[in-house]
Amino acid sequence: MAKKTDKSSVYEFIELWLGQGLLISKGEKWFRRWKIITPTFHFKILESFVTVFNHETEILIEKLEQYADTDREFDIYEPISLYALGSICTTSMGVEINAQRHPENQYVQDVKRMSELILLRIFHVLSSFPRTYWYTMPNAWEQRKLIRRLHAFTDSVIHKRRQQLLEIENSDSKYTEEENIYSKRKETFLDLLLNVRVDGNSLNDLDIREEVDTFMFEGHDTTTSGIAFTFYQLAKNPQIQEKLYQEIQDVLGDDYRHVPLTYNTLQNFPYLDMVVKESL
Repeated sequence: MAKKTDKSSVYEFIELWLGQGLLISKGEKWFRRWKIITPTFHFKILESFVTVFNHETEILIEKLEQYADTDREFDIYEPISLYALGSICTTSMGVEINAQRHPENQYVQDVKRMSELILLRIFHVLSSFPRTYWYTMPNAWEQRKLIRRLHAFTDSVIHKRRQQLLEIENSDSKYTEEENIYSKRKETFLDLLLNVRVDGNSLNDLDIREEVDTFMFEGHDTTTSGIAFTFYQLAKNPQIQEKLYQEIQDVLGDDYRHVPLTYNTLQNFPYLDMVVKESL
């Protein structure tokens, strides 16, 4: 059925940025991409990035602590958005943009503004007249400029990583020997796309860019919404928050703030699992 289903016309508003990636494509092309990408979300691959999530979470906690002892209301969506964008950029492309420390980063600002422009266009009176909108509205001109920058960033990351992998292959070095600030180099979403073979052929740079950009857009937006809404629900239900806090202490001990989480440790939080699933 999925191969025969047409996408909503709203998807056309993001096609110039994301191209014919998994989110936009349909029919046989969607099915081929789905078969390629699904294995990249195996739990074993995600487990290797827990150290990245720990690192980004420490920064997020530091940012949120400034509000802990005040009665000030604040929009939690913004700091979580930066957390999600930084985490997903590292796991998808292997690039550390330090979004939480440097929210003024050009890529961070471009992704944020692009998301805003897409939303504005959806509700614009000319949304049903794409050609008129695209050639007459100032927002469309800005959007074209942002798309060029976003594509240039992703293209440069793909080119650089492709060259690195070729150098590793030519020098007979093992991929796992690469290092980054978190420990050993992890196999990112980009690496998997660069190494995949379809009918004996590798994906070209355009195919890869479409999927990486799609992953960045879908991943940071949905992750931010899910985490922000979970926090909102916990704030509205302090008794649930207290039970969750108690579980954290029971599992990690009194020094819970300084105990690094692992994938195996996370399996010991059944109540947390229920809280997250109920929020979603």
